[in-house]
Amino acid sequence: MGLKQPGHLRGHKTTVVFFALMVTLTGADGLLEVSPVGPSRVNALAGSRVTLSVSFSGAPDPVVLWSIGSLPVVTWTIGSADRPDVADAHADVLELEEDGSLSLVGVPLSYSHNYTVEITKSGLGVARTHFILKVYEHLQNASITPDPALAVEGLVVFSLRSSVQRGEVERRRWFLEGAEIRSNSSHYSLREEQLLIRQLRRGDAGRYSLQLLNALSEVEVHFNLTVLSQGGNYTCQLRNEKSGARRTVSISVPIYDRPLGDPACSVLATTNNDLQYRCQWPGGVPKPSLAFLSLSSNASAAAGDLHLTLAPSEDLDWKTVVCRGQHPLLTSSCNVTARQPVEFLPRVGVGVGSDGRMAVTIACVSHAVPDAVVTWLREGGQAVTSGNQHQISANTTLLTVRHFNVSEFLRDRFTCTCANPLGHKARTTRLLGPSISESSLLPNLEGTAVTLTWEVPPLSLVTGFDIQMRGPALDPTIGRSSEFRSLEFRSIQVKPGSARSAGILNLDPKSTYHFRVVPSAGRTVGEPSKQQRIGPGTGLSGAAIAGIAAGIPCSILALFTFTALLYLSVSYCKNTALYSSLYPFTHPSNPLLIPLALYSSL
Repeated sequence: MGLKQPGHLRGHKTTVVFFALMVTLTGADGLLEVSPVGPSRVNALAGSRVTLSVSFSGAPDPVVLWSIGSLPVVTWTIGSADRPDVADAHADVLELEEDGSLSLVGVPLSYSHNYTVEITKSGLGVARTHFILKVYEHLQNASITPDPALAVEGLVVFSLRSSVQRGEVERRRWFLEGAEIRSNSSHYSLREEQLLIRQLRRGDAGRYSLQLLNALSEVEVHFNLTVLSQGGNYTCQLRNEKSGARRTVSISVPIYDRPLGDPACSVLATTNNDLQYRCQWPGGVPKPSLAFLSLSSNASAAAGDLHLTLAPSEDLDWKTVVCRGQHPLLTSSCNVTARQPVEFLPRVGVGVGSDGRMAVTIACVSHAVPDAVVTWLREGGQAVTSGNQHQISANTTLLTVRHFNVSEFLRDRFTCTCANPLGHKARTTRLLGPSISESSLLPNLEGTAVTLTWEVPPLSLVTGFDIQMRGPALDPTIGRSSEFRSLEFRSIQVKPGSARSAGILNLDPKSTYHFRVVPSAGRTVGEPSKQQRIGPGTGLSGAAIAGIAAGIPCSILALFTFTALLYLSVSYCKNTALYSSLYPFTHPSNPLLIPLALYSSL
């Protein structure tokens, strides 16, 4: 057994499960570090092929050691011409890939275990991590058996026992007429593979379903329970021993049981994108009759369970559908309203994984009945699928994107579409870098403490905040002399990305302080927030002082110009009067007069 040979697995069922491990070289001393990417538990189907994938960096051709539990099973130097050293007892199952990944061929159930991978290089130490492989079989041949076989009303304890011939059951769920049975009363009790019913009554009759599950398979089995008749037709026969006369009298004795709870209404989307209305009211003797009001009567009816499938239409959007249930002891109803998805705004969350990559989660949730199914597209209409960089949640409402650099997030757009049979709504998200939209400062009455608050744009990526201050030192042991005042902002607190406020103590009410918040995403730093000031008097901001300083020369120039014009105007008036007296034939309208006057004044 050695490196993987092409075509050697022909005829095997193949299920590939990737468990990626990233090894990076960090730190001044060059130590290897290893961290899992993805879940720490890997589930596999018995008989399939499983690959535990490993990637490494920081050192060429390291030595790889795989262990099952504490037992080493495979050793090899990456890139070596020698074949991997595989333990004889595992040679039929284990294969080492050329990149150091471990494959398990036709994996048996017995290989469910803890696995450890170690990567080492001389001078760099050892890096290792652990994970769990769980091997399952498909669940097969499940059944339900009653005990005792004859169910008679009034039994102290009656049980339904489940069994399965193949596969490990990790979870069991019991249902009566589609409603899940909870072990929360003295009447029902769940004990591993059994459902216990105490003080059996006729209302316990009906269709019981059992759902058996493990990580890779699911099976459902049903059992129809009939509880025998204290109610019914009773006959009394009388005979006179002397005369031999006979009389027979019959009487019907109805005994009713109330249905469980109240009717429950729901509406689901079918695989054909139709609307399936459902009304359920389990239990009761006799079974309650159900009917949808104001809808067509072509419903599929069963005892205590009613179905109606309709093609979607505008008339059904926001239409309240009522189901009425009738029973000899009572009448009750329920209702449900189908509606198309409503407008929504995506929500963004951001964090940093153990591998150093930023993880940004975009949530698209639109209220709709039936629930909306979410699809995701990248810019250009490319469908998003789960992989190394993108993960879509099981309910499709969450998309997680992973990158090392903020710029990678900012260059892409993601469009989510929420749809049900009645309509759809879509939103496109373009992420923003770290930024602050608003900030404010709230001091206490004494002026010795402040609370700094800020807001972040909804689509901004932020993993932390640096709270910065300009002013005297906050530590009273240092002193408050001017030598400790700083013209530059300095960091006084660091807050996580979820924070929106910071408290600052030990302020001197006689001093002036300036505060600001600097957002960051990973190693990318955004623009600081607006400066917030606290101190004696209103004072002037730096921008106001700069404006005044720039305006002083302009004001002096304007004043000088005005004075010169005023002087020229006065001179002009005097010269006009002088010329008029000396030269009567001149007149102010003469075009030569003004230049002469100005020349004379100058």
